[in-house]
Amino acid sequence: SSRSSGTAQPVIEKIELEGGKRTQLLQPGGVNLSLSPDGKYIAFVTGESELKVYNLETASTQTLTQGPFIDVFPRWSVDGESILFTRYQNDTNHDGQLGIDDNPDIWSIKFNAGQLGRFRQLTDSSTYDFLPRPLDENYFLFTSHHKGNADVWKLPLAGTMPDLKGWEAEENRADDICVPEVASYSCVLALNNLRIPDKEGMARIQYRLAVQVLGLGHDEAARSIFNRILEEGDYR
Repeated sequence: SSRSSGTAQPVIEKIELEGGKRTQLLQPGGVNLSLSPDGKYIAFVTGESELKVYNLETASTQTLTQGPFIDVFPRWSVDGESILFTRYQNDTNHDGQLGIDDNPDIWSIKFNAGQLGRFRQLTDSSTYDFLPRPLDENYFLFTSHHKGNADVWKLPLAGTMPDLKGWEAEENRADDICVPEVASYSCVLALNNLRIPDKEGMARIQYRLAVQVLGLGHDEAARSIFNRILEEGDYR
Protein backbone atom coordinates (compact mmCIF):
# COMPACT_ATOMS: atom_id res chain seq x y z
CA SER A 1 0.00 0.00 0.00
CA SER A 2 1.33 3.44 -0.90
CA ARG A 3 0.14 7.02 -1.10
CA SER A 4 1.63 9.73 -3.28
CA SER A 5 1.48 13.41 -2.45
CA GLY A 6 -1.13 13.94 -5.16
CA THR A 7 -3.66 11.33 -3.99
CA ALA A 8 -5.93 11.36 -0.96
CA GLN A 9 -6.52 7.58 -0.91
CA PRO A 10 -3.82 4.89 -0.64
CA VAL A 11 -3.06 2.71 -3.66
CA ILE A 12 -2.41 -1.04 -3.54
CA GLU A 13 0.63 -1.94 -5.61
CA LYS A 14 2.70 -5.02 -6.38
CA ILE A 15 6.48 -4.60 -6.28
CA GLU A 16 8.79 -7.19 -7.80
CA LEU A 17 11.60 -8.19 -5.44
CA GLU A 18 14.08 -8.28 -8.30
CA GLY A 19 14.28 -4.95 -10.06
CA GLY A 20 11.65 -3.18 -7.96
CA LYS A 21 9.08 -2.88 -10.77
CA ARG A 22 5.80 -1.45 -9.42
CA THR A 23 2.38 -2.48 -10.75
CA GLN A 24 -0.78 -0.76 -9.56
CA LEU A 25 -3.49 -3.22 -8.50
CA LEU A 26 -6.22 -1.09 -6.98
CA GLN A 27 -7.00 2.62 -6.64
CA PRO A 28 -8.39 3.69 -4.29
CA GLY A 29 -6.94 0.88 -2.23
CA GLY A 30 -6.39 0.66 1.49
CA VAL A 31 -4.07 -0.14 4.38
CA ASN A 32 -3.41 -3.04 6.80
CA LEU A 33 -2.89 -5.46 3.89
CA SER A 34 -3.02 -9.20 4.58
CA LEU A 35 -2.34 -11.84 1.90
CA SER A 36 -4.31 -15.10 2.09
CA PRO A 37 -2.26 -18.31 2.56
CA ASP A 38 -3.04 -19.45 -1.00
CA GLY A 39 -1.89 -16.10 -2.41
CA LYS A 40 -5.22 -15.41 -4.15
CA TYR A 41 -6.74 -12.68 -1.96
CA ILE A 42 -5.69 -9.51 -0.17
CA ALA A 43 -7.72 -8.35 2.83
CA PHE A 44 -7.42 -4.63 3.54
CA VAL A 45 -9.01 -1.65 5.29
CA THR A 46 -10.45 1.29 3.36
CA GLY A 47 -10.32 4.94 4.35
CA GLU A 48 -13.82 4.49 5.79
CA SER A 49 -12.58 1.73 8.15
CA GLU A 50 -14.38 -0.98 6.19
CA LEU A 51 -12.97 -4.41 5.43
CA LYS A 52 -12.63 -5.49 1.82
CA VAL A 53 -11.01 -8.37 -0.06
CA TYR A 54 -9.26 -7.98 -3.41
CA ASN A 55 -9.16 -11.05 -5.68
CA LEU A 56 -5.76 -11.13 -7.39
CA GLU A 57 -6.99 -13.55 -10.08
CA THR A 58 -10.12 -11.66 -11.16
CA ALA A 59 -9.06 -8.12 -10.12
CA SER A 60 -12.41 -7.77 -8.33
CA THR A 61 -13.15 -6.36 -4.88
CA GLN A 62 -15.62 -7.72 -2.32
CA THR A 63 -16.91 -5.72 0.66
CA LEU A 64 -16.95 -7.59 3.98
CA THR A 65 -18.09 -4.89 6.42
CA GLN A 66 -19.76 -1.49 6.12
CA GLY A 67 -20.23 0.76 9.18
CA PRO A 68 -21.21 1.83 11.69
CA PHE A 69 -18.14 0.26 13.32
CA ILE A 70 -14.41 0.82 12.87
CA ASP A 71 -12.86 -2.38 11.49
CA VAL A 72 -9.06 -2.65 11.18
CA PHE A 73 -6.04 -5.01 11.24
CA PRO A 74 -7.36 -8.01 9.24
CA ARG A 75 -5.33 -11.23 9.34
CA TRP A 76 -6.06 -14.53 7.58
CA SER A 77 -6.33 -17.74 9.55
CA VAL A 78 -3.75 -20.44 8.84
CA ASP A 79 -6.23 -22.47 6.76
CA GLY A 80 -7.32 -19.37 4.81
CA GLU A 81 -11.00 -19.94 5.59
CA SER A 82 -11.56 -17.02 7.95
CA ILE A 83 -10.27 -13.52 8.65
CA LEU A 84 -9.51 -12.20 12.13
CA PHE A 85 -9.87 -8.46 12.66
CA THR A 86 -10.17 -5.72 15.28
CA ARG A 87 -13.52 -3.97 15.70
CA TYR A 88 -14.31 -0.79 17.62
CA GLN A 89 -18.04 -1.15 18.26
CA ASN A 90 -18.75 0.48 21.64
CA ASP A 91 -18.14 4.00 22.94
CA THR A 92 -16.56 2.58 26.10
CA ASN A 93 -15.09 5.88 27.30
CA HIS A 94 -18.49 7.58 26.87
CA ASP A 95 -17.15 10.66 25.11
CA GLY A 96 -20.00 10.66 22.60
CA GLN A 97 -18.07 9.27 19.64
CA LEU A 98 -16.59 5.99 18.49
CA GLY A 99 -12.81 6.08 18.14
CA ILE A 100 -9.50 4.37 18.83
CA ASP A 101 -9.59 5.49 22.47
CA ASP A 102 -12.49 3.07 23.02
CA ASN A 103 -11.94 -0.60 23.89
CA PRO A 104 -11.95 -2.72 20.70
CA ASP A 105 -12.79 -6.42 20.33
CA ILE A 106 -11.40 -9.25 18.23
CA TRP A 107 -13.81 -10.66 15.62
CA SER A 108 -13.65 -13.25 12.86
CA ILE A 109 -15.52 -13.75 9.62
CA LYS A 110 -15.76 -16.91 7.55
CA PHE A 111 -14.47 -16.45 4.01
CA ASN A 112 -14.07 -19.49 1.80
CA ALA A 113 -13.30 -19.19 -1.93
CA GLY A 114 -15.03 -15.82 -2.10
CA GLN A 115 -18.07 -16.92 -0.10
CA LEU A 116 -18.86 -14.70 2.87
CA GLY A 117 -19.95 -16.56 6.02
CA ARG A 118 -20.71 -16.04 9.67
CA PHE A 119 -19.33 -13.23 11.82
CA ARG A 120 -18.21 -14.15 15.34
CA GLN A 121 -17.13 -11.95 18.26
CA LEU A 122 -14.11 -13.49 20.01
CA THR A 123 -13.41 -11.06 22.89
CA ASP A 124 -15.53 -8.45 24.66
CA SER A 125 -15.19 -4.71 25.28
CA SER A 126 -14.17 -4.96 28.94
CA THR A 127 -10.49 -4.75 27.87
CA TYR A 128 -8.54 -3.20 24.97
CA ASP A 129 -8.01 -6.20 22.65
CA PHE A 130 -6.46 -5.68 19.21
CA LEU A 131 -3.87 -6.83 16.63
CA PRO A 132 -4.92 -10.50 16.21
CA ARG A 133 -2.40 -12.91 14.70
CA PRO A 134 -3.10 -16.59 13.90
CA LEU A 135 -0.77 -18.92 15.78
CA ASP A 136 -1.80 -22.24 14.23
CA GLU A 137 -4.99 -24.00 13.13
CA ASN A 138 -6.42 -23.88 16.66
CA TYR A 139 -5.24 -20.67 18.35
CA PHE A 140 -4.57 -17.00 17.73
CA LEU A 141 -2.50 -14.35 19.51
CA PHE A 142 -3.54 -10.78 20.25
CA THR A 143 -2.43 -7.76 22.25
CA SER A 144 -4.54 -6.76 25.24
CA HIS A 145 -4.31 -3.81 27.61
CA HIS A 146 -5.26 -5.93 30.59
CA LYS A 147 -4.85 -4.87 34.22
CA GLY A 148 -2.78 -1.85 33.19
CA ASN A 149 -0.32 -3.72 30.97
CA ALA A 150 -0.08 -4.35 27.22
CA ASP A 151 0.53 -8.10 27.01
CA VAL A 152 0.28 -10.83 24.38
CA TRP A 153 -2.55 -13.31 24.99
CA LYS A 154 -3.57 -16.59 23.37
CA LEU A 155 -7.11 -17.82 22.72
CA PRO A 156 -8.76 -20.63 20.75
CA LEU A 157 -10.03 -19.53 17.34
CA ALA A 158 -13.58 -19.73 18.72
CA GLY A 159 -12.69 -16.99 21.23
CA THR A 160 -13.54 -16.72 24.90
CA MET A 161 -16.77 -18.69 24.41
CA PRO A 162 -16.43 -21.93 22.43
CA ASP A 163 -18.96 -22.99 19.81
CA LEU A 164 -21.72 -25.17 21.23
CA LYS A 165 -23.76 -27.73 19.32
CA GLY A 166 -27.09 -26.15 18.45
CA TRP A 167 -28.52 -22.70 19.03
CA GLU A 168 -30.55 -23.96 21.99
CA ALA A 169 -27.34 -24.71 23.90
CA GLU A 170 -25.93 -21.31 23.00
CA GLU A 171 -29.11 -19.58 24.14
CA ASN A 172 -28.98 -21.49 27.43
CA ARG A 173 -25.41 -20.28 27.90
CA ALA A 174 -26.50 -16.71 27.20
CA ASP A 175 -29.26 -17.10 29.80
CA ASP A 176 -26.64 -18.18 32.36
CA ILE A 177 -24.32 -15.26 31.54
CA CYS A 178 -26.91 -12.50 31.20
CA VAL A 179 -27.98 -11.55 34.71
CA PRO A 180 -31.32 -9.67 34.82
CA GLU A 181 -30.99 -5.94 35.53
CA VAL A 182 -27.16 -6.13 35.23
CA ALA A 183 -25.65 -5.21 31.85
CA SER A 184 -22.28 -6.71 30.92
CA TYR A 185 -20.00 -6.93 27.90
CA SER A 186 -19.78 -10.71 28.32
CA CYS A 187 -23.55 -10.88 27.83
CA VAL A 188 -23.24 -8.68 24.72
CA LEU A 189 -20.66 -11.12 23.32
CA ALA A 190 -22.87 -14.15 24.00
CA LEU A 191 -25.89 -12.50 22.36
CA ASN A 192 -23.87 -11.23 19.38
CA ASN A 193 -22.81 -14.80 18.58
CA LEU A 194 -26.26 -16.34 19.00
CA ARG A 195 -28.03 -17.28 15.76
CA ILE A 196 -31.60 -18.58 15.87
CA PRO A 197 -32.98 -19.96 12.58
CA ASP A 198 -36.09 -17.76 12.38
CA LYS A 199 -36.69 -14.01 12.28
CA GLU A 200 -38.94 -13.95 15.33
CA GLY A 201 -36.29 -15.67 17.43
CA MET A 202 -33.55 -13.36 16.16
CA ALA A 203 -35.71 -10.31 16.87
CA ARG A 204 -36.06 -11.54 20.46
CA ILE A 205 -32.29 -11.96 20.81
CA GLN A 206 -31.64 -8.58 19.21
CA TYR A 207 -34.07 -6.97 21.66
CA ARG A 208 -32.16 -8.50 24.57
CA LEU A 209 -28.92 -7.26 23.00
CA ALA A 210 -30.29 -3.73 22.64
CA VAL A 211 -31.35 -3.70 26.30
CA GLN A 212 -27.85 -4.80 27.35
CA VAL A 213 -26.16 -2.19 25.16
CA LEU A 214 -28.51 0.47 26.52
CA GLY A 215 -27.70 -0.61 30.07
CA LEU A 216 -24.00 -0.14 29.33
CA GLY A 217 -24.68 3.46 28.35
CA HIS A 218 -24.42 3.12 24.56
CA ASP A 219 -27.68 4.84 23.63
CA GLU A 220 -26.92 5.37 19.93
CA ALA A 221 -25.83 1.75 19.41
CA ALA A 222 -28.97 0.52 21.18
CA ARG A 223 -31.12 2.74 18.97
CA SER A 224 -29.46 1.25 15.90
CA ILE A 225 -30.27 -2.29 17.06
CA PHE A 226 -33.90 -1.38 17.78
CA ASN A 227 -34.13 0.05 14.25
CA ARG A 228 -32.76 -3.19 12.82
CA ILE A 229 -35.50 -5.11 14.60
CA LEU A 230 -38.18 -2.84 13.16
CA GLU A 231 -36.72 -3.10 9.68
CA GLU A 232 -36.27 -6.90 9.91
CA GLY A 233 -32.67 -6.56 8.80
CA ASP A 234 -29.96 -9.09 8.09
CA TYR A 235 -29.04 -10.91 11.31
CA ARG A 236 -26.21 -12.93 9.80
